[in-house]
Order: sequence, then C-alpha cells, then structure tokens
Amino acid sequence: MGYVRAESRGAVKVTYVNEQAQNRLKLTTLPCLLRAGIDDEKTTSPFSIAREVSKACYLEEIMVRKVDSQERDEVSMFCEMAMGQSEADLSTAVDKHMGMRMFLVGKQVSFADIIVFASLAAHWSKMDDREKATLPNTFRWIDHI
Repeated sequence: MGYVRAESRGAVKVTYVNEQAQNRLKLTTLPCLLRAGIDDEKTTSPFSIAREVSKACYLEEIMVRKVDSQERDEVSMFCEMAMGQSEADLSTAVDKHMGMRMFLVGKQVSFADIIVFASLAAHWSKMDDREKATLPNTFRWIDHI
C-alpha cells in the first residue's frame, strides 16, 4: 500500500518482495528502505523509513516534527524504544508517560504513536482486562489511537 500522489510523482515506490527476491537483495530485515541510485544504502529503522516516506509525502513536520526540535527527538526516542524494549516494558513506559497526555509527543498524532501502537497491539490483544487495568494510561492511549 503506498501513498498515491508520492508514488505517481516517483518520490516513493513501494515494492513487496518475496523470499527469493529478499535473499537475492540480501535483505535480512523487513521492512527495509532502499534508496534508488545509491548502491547498498538501506535502512531498517522504522523511524528512518517513516521519516523518508513522510518527506516524500510532504508530511515530515506533521508526522516526525520539525528538524532540530525537542519533539523530533522525542518521536525518535519512542520509535527506538518500540524496537528495543519488550512489550511489557514498553507498556509500562507508555503508561508512566501518558499521565496527562493524549499523544506520545505533542498535541497531535505522530509516527511515535503509530510505531509504538503497532509494537504493542498484538501484546495488548492477548492481555486480559485485569492486566490492562494495571496500565490505565496505556489502555486509554491505545483506545484513543
């Protein structure tokens, strides 16, 4: 699934690769962003991929926030936390952070919310109501997102 205008401009090309193509391209981790015309430059960091796609779609300041801003650093931090922490630890960190907030960073949804939500969704779907009740802020945030 791609953003139609960005794809029609040639700014983004979303390609689904089968296992054979993945092996041929030496892609050990998916998702992966390959830069056209630049040999062997690839990234698998969800934040880096999100940042590049948002640039191509003219959404960078909305989804990733302004360059050199504290909010951009926070978005990056949450995206990295989503990749490096267990679901239980990430749920606890989100719960502590969300005490008086609607979104992880700033006053509108960002890639931090999307990536952290995606990291927690499967874990939360397996939790029973009693477990969810111990993390009320995370529960409220997940329900909101």
